[in-house]
Amino acid sequence: MDEDRLALSALEWLHAQRRWFDPCYWEEYLPARRFRPGPLLELIVLLRCVSRGPYAQYARALTESGFALAESVCRWKSFRQGLQRWDETFPYFAYFTAVLEAAGRDAGPALDAVETALALGCGDVSAADRPALTRLELAYVTDLGGFSTVPVEWSDAVELYRTSIAGTRDNTLFMRDDEAYALTHVLFYLSDFGSRALPLPAPVEADRVRDQVSVLLGSCLARDDLDLAGEFLLCAETLGSADDPLVAHGWHRLAAAQHDDGAVPSPLYNPHTAAMLEGAKRSAYLFGTCFHTTMVAIMASSERRRHAR
Repeated sequence: MDEDRLALSALEWLHAQRRWFDPCYWEEYLPARRFRPGPLLELIVLLRCVSRGPYAQYARALTESGFALAESVCRWKSFRQGLQRWDETFPYFAYFTAVLEAAGRDAGPALDAVETALALGCGDVSAADRPALTRLELAYVTDLGGFSTVPVEWSDAVELYRTSIAGTRDNTLFMRDDEAYALTHVLFYLSDFGSRALPLPAPVEADRVRDQVSVLLGSCLARDDLDLAGEFLLCAETLGSADDPLVAHGWHRLAAAQHDDGAVPSPLYNPHTAAMLEGAKRSAYLFGTCFHTTMVAIMASSERRRHAR
């Protein structure tokens, strides 16, 4: 399967649709998000990951426009106000700022605002009774952004893994989608989306996690959930499972599902619904139901090609 063709056409589609990452444009046609620049956060996470792989040169124009928009959003009054609420969205504000900092971009006053929030306790989101994934995410974010105040030490990552869904759940076959997403993100944060080895407590643990990922990948493919399947394909690359026949089958499924324009549909996409829409409404529907799966496919492709070098 030609991952290059899949990834490069997907990047072209994202670049052509880049206006939708502007929260103001998004909200003209699509439901507002709890964290308004959520899709933009997902884009800059992708762009940072792609920048270290073989597709960096092909993503250059999208990288410049995406990070320029993110730098602008960081200076919005509503962004600063959101940072000061210290509610359940705070980790996303911190994450957004950290990605800009890690990419060498200018987060402006948001950087100091995050530092202040962390120093003051940031709504106690790092408390011991918070979910392990929340605390692991905050550890990852503060390490990524190089913040001086670290409420959860990254050195505790292995212990956070032990208490997470990845470290405690053995029966993965009946996981809910939100639980499966949580498992993928534990592995993403621990490995920085595939850039470093997973700090697992013992070699035998790697075999157990590989089994988890394989079972969940098979389950996703069986029910045509290419969004989660793409996330598990990225996990498989992180775990060194690239030669697994099920992984190869997953890549063929992604390639077969990709639209001619480069988009990869999520389970929310319905071709009959799309056919009944026109103009901006149709474009909004296509973007809203395809953008995340398309980005996951690019990220997994980039890591697959990078690891194969």
